[in-house]
Amino acid sequence: MQLKPLTIHDRKLFYQYYKENPAKCSYLSFANLFLWKDAEEIHYFEYENHLVVTGKSIYDGERYFMMPLGGCLCKKLKAHLDENFGQSYHIYGITHLDVEKVRENCGEFFHIERVRDMDNYVYLQEKLCTLAGKKLHGKRNHINQFKQQYSYSYEPLTSANLDMLRSFIEDWYEKKQVEGDTSILLEKTALENALSHFDALELKGGAIIVEGKVVAFSIGERLNEDTALIHFEKADTTYHGAYPLINQEFVKNAWQDVAYINREDDMGIEGLRKAKLSYQPDMMIEMYSGKPMA
Repeated sequence: MQLKPLTIHDRKLFYQYYKENPAKCSYLSFANLFLWKDAEEIHYFEYENHLVVTGKSIYDGERYFMMPLGGCLCKKLKAHLDENFGQSYHIYGITHLDVEKVRENCGEFFHIERVRDMDNYVYLQEKLCTLAGKKLHGKRNHINQFKQQYSYSYEPLTSANLDMLRSFIEDWYEKKQVEGDTSILLEKTALENALSHFDALELKGGAIIVEGKVVAFSIGERLNEDTALIHFEKADTTYHGAYPLINQEFVKNAWQDVAYINREDDMGIEGLRKAKLSYQPDMMIEMYSGKPMA
């Protein structure tokens, strides 16, 4: 089997598969895979009308495969994986919409389990724009405090003005870096991939500017016909309310033509989970993994 490294030129191939099988979760987005290709050594191969993505976890280095595009996980593909990679791997990207099909096709060969840390948070676009209702009153207050204290502008990001993010990005990641923790540097590499291939990946972005300085930005893409996917959202927390403001402004200005906003997972990080739940998700895309049985 020949594993092919993921390149920007493979986008066309992936979108041929997406025509029949649109990505339903963040993990199967070509842009998401491309952004993290260096961190997780992401490759792919084609097998009997299936496109299969593989990589290595940034947490434990274990081999994983994503749910194949073009069809469901099946006994024949499972045997092919075992023959070439042994049985020390996981299957990721199994949504609650796919899990019963996987169990029917080859459930006796896999231990299937829910992975709460990988669930995708999905919100109505209109709700993130208006922040209406009692439960989101706090978000509106934070934004109003920002507006009372600062005169700001919102600017769409394009390949022509991405350089204005550079100093903000360097400063943000320098403050977040912890000795011995490589994950923050891997995320920075993923962000650099986004900036370097902004147009080719058909990304959209927006920034909050105060006195000529970026204080927050967000970058995302269209995941499928009715959903936008947010890949990055960063803010200088010394500007109180910058996070809820960039969230609202980006959705309002860049994603008027979608019904839903997917804000990816929380990685099991307590603070991130609390923040994403505080926006009252309208839907959780439950994620499952499969581990080969001995």
